[in-house]
Amino acid sequence: MPTYRHRHRPRSLYAALLASTVIAGITTPPAQAQVSTAANQYQFSIPSQALGNALAVFARQTGLRLAYPASLVTGKTAAGLSGTYDHESGLSALLSDTGLLYDVTVSGTVSIYAADEAPIPGLAEGTLLLDAITVTGRGGGEAYDAYSNYEQPASIVYKDAEEIERFRGTSVGDFLKGEAGVLNGDNRNSGALDVNVRGMQGQGRVPVVIDGSFQESTVYRGYSGIAGRTYLDPDLIGSMSIEKGPSSGADANGATGGIMRVSTLKPDDIIKEGETQGVRLKLGVSSNSTTVPDTFTVGAGSGGDERFDRPATLEFGDSWNGSLAVAQKFGNFELLAAYARRKAGNYFAGENGDGPDNDGLNRFNLGEEVLNTSQDNTSNLLRGIYTWGNGHSIDASYMRYESDFGELMPSQIIRFGTGWQSPLSYVEVDTATLRYNWNPEDNDLIDLKADVYYTLNITSINTAYGFDPRFPGFYFSYASEAEQFGLNVSNTSRLDMFGRELTLNYGVSGKKEYIRPPSDVESYIPDDYPYVQLDGEIRDGWRQEASAFIAANYAITDTLTFDGSLRYSNMRSYDNNTRSTYVDDGNGGLTREDVHTKHDGGGLAPIVSLIYEPIEGLQFYGKYAESYRAPSLFESTEGWSAGPSPTYDLQPEHARNKEVGINFQTDDLLNSGSLFRAKLAYFDNDIDNYITRGDYPTGGSGFVNLDHARMKGWELSLGFDTGRFFGDLSASKYTNTEFCSADGQCSSGGSDNGYVHLHVPPKTSASLVLGGRFLDEALELGARVTHIGERASFDYAGITGGVSRAVNWDPYTTVDLFGSYKINDQMTFDFGIDNVSDAYYMDSLTIGLMPSPGRTVRLGLTTTF
Repeated sequence: MPTYRHRHRPRSLYAALLASTVIAGITTPPAQAQVSTAANQYQFSIPSQALGNALAVFARQTGLRLAYPASLVTGKTAAGLSGTYDHESGLSALLSDTGLLYDVTVSGTVSIYAADEAPIPGLAEGTLLLDAITVTGRGGGEAYDAYSNYEQPASIVYKDAEEIERFRGTSVGDFLKGEAGVLNGDNRNSGALDVNVRGMQGQGRVPVVIDGSFQESTVYRGYSGIAGRTYLDPDLIGSMSIEKGPSSGADANGATGGIMRVSTLKPDDIIKEGETQGVRLKLGVSSNSTTVPDTFTVGAGSGGDERFDRPATLEFGDSWNGSLAVAQKFGNFELLAAYARRKAGNYFAGENGDGPDNDGLNRFNLGEEVLNTSQDNTSNLLRGIYTWGNGHSIDASYMRYESDFGELMPSQIIRFGTGWQSPLSYVEVDTATLRYNWNPEDNDLIDLKADVYYTLNITSINTAYGFDPRFPGFYFSYASEAEQFGLNVSNTSRLDMFGRELTLNYGVSGKKEYIRPPSDVESYIPDDYPYVQLDGEIRDGWRQEASAFIAANYAITDTLTFDGSLRYSNMRSYDNNTRSTYVDDGNGGLTREDVHTKHDGGGLAPIVSLIYEPIEGLQFYGKYAESYRAPSLFESTEGWSAGPSPTYDLQPEHARNKEVGINFQTDDLLNSGSLFRAKLAYFDNDIDNYITRGDYPTGGSGFVNLDHARMKGWELSLGFDTGRFFGDLSASKYTNTEFCSADGQCSSGGSDNGYVHLHVPPKTSASLVLGGRFLDEALELGARVTHIGERASFDYAGITGGVSRAVNWDPYTTVDLFGSYKINDQMTFDFGIDNVSDAYYMDSLTIGLMPSPGRTVRLGLTTTF
């Protein structure tokens, strides 16, 4: 989606600056605009404050793009700027007595650097040498930043590595906590991401795209249904954005709920400005955990005293993480290698609250060790970037993720008095990507991007069962192998139409994926467990999809901007397994045969938006967006939980989403030089032919289409930053949830025996972050308060879960503290206390009765050199 306040998208040099530095310029003049001593005069009233904030105010008032390393301005104070100045004299005055100078690059970007930096030999005066690199959000998605949510006709979540570290929590999905309309489903199992955006979740509705690649897999969760899984280590994330609702990006085919784009670490994330090599070492520990006990150890209220042997608040040792990243520049080639280890034992539930309901069922108690919550992860990343000629670059990467993690079927927590420690499950994911970009400086018609990726995911879910007393050590192993190949190609052309810039983005995408039993499936039976049964219904099939799209952005007037796109998509799938069904025998009768299920479908989906900006910083917008999602590979193949019917015409989901909203931002609130931003959005998501598990009209059950699913609600985002103090507020409220079957039966909470009820979000939620910077910004302290209300509907929900009913969690409020101290230019100490009040609660969207972590202290040290 084009950036509306930026009338001209940056070229390759600016892309490099954006990816490797702090970009202070938010509004951008047309392409031909340069810094001029006589072009414009501005009236400034910027008080003395932190230099970084003063530069941000200056950039927004003048429309300049300023680029500088964050470390360059840390601890520096601007004397202030008052009066009438042009671009150059104003910036020179603002930088006076700071020891900093600036240069203007060939693209018009202003580079700020230390006065003692020597000029680079062989370059013209005023030129900054930076290699062009890839920017997060390729293929139609923008390189979003913290301001994007407040200047787009859509709702955006953005987090950089610093914010992810601040709120990393205990489980991988904890860094998403507190964002309006965004949750992570089944957050306390497996250490994976299963992102829920405005009630849409799983089966590619909200894909997680990592450096242009997809790797989502689906796992069986017993009677409770299924869960989506995407795996990555937070230490390897450079930045992350979530675009809510359908997107015009090449990578967004089928994304009916939204799309999460992740950029892993790049060499410029590690190498300091002006250097050619860099090293980053991160170490961390956390409390409130213990070593995983022996397999089949009983817990969940039925275990012994050792299950309540909780360590002291500041007792560490069972949960730790560490990563090492090394990067080097060799002229036009950059190389990064990173290794990350993360080990966490079973955590303990909080001790304050009502605890489990007194219903006689087996559940974890206050302060008890929550079995099957451990993780033991290893990640590797190798990434190389090569640039040459007039705007050419190749970005190649390989990432491997391995994890042994705890997991137990929700039904086993509440049945047979067991709730025991299950054998650890295992996953390994290999991902390779190759990304090409050609963006010549002298040609506005070419900004070509091409991504090719490959993913291999091998999963073995091991879960203990207690339903047969003859076999006390009995467990199932659900093993599968998923493989994906994909391609995304897009080009952006900028044309002049009636004196205004018309931006066109167009391209194609394609993907083929397979699911099958692992070739060495028997190896998943451990020798020391005599009662093991392999999943006898492993899915086996393939699916392919292709799409073509075109998107346009045009400023109709100085205050009105249009954005639109059109996408055609098509999907085919084939199930290698068969299903016995009655078919026409050719003589007017029926005969029973084993039939392979096939699907074929797609459609044409438009997106249209308008944004009206009557005054600088105030915007009104409206957006209508459609998207088709054909049945996923899981929904197209036979296996545990549910399968398709060869005789049922399963249709693609068709989302028709509406959103209207108001954006406001200013960098000089009440003439104080303070940053302030606000967004109020109303959304109405209507999805025809929603796919879930259900009963067929002719008998039996499997994947069916609901007539429609609908979610409506409001979201609010506020933020401020005075330099000394900062804060953010996000809140959401659902006004309506509705799910109607094909026969006209409607419910606000899902469908009987389906999956959709597992995705119904809380009716209300809110999160407030307040913090301050002290000791010349070396010390940062803050707190976050998060409140999650009750489910938006109690239909198809119960107090226990574990069957075909969702867990009806109790409303809860948590308080988290965070802090960071910059010891010197090379070393930073981070600390945090999650769940300060030690509350006993269960996360929203949890599938099983697994309480969340109690009070947990986190300590971290980051060293760069």
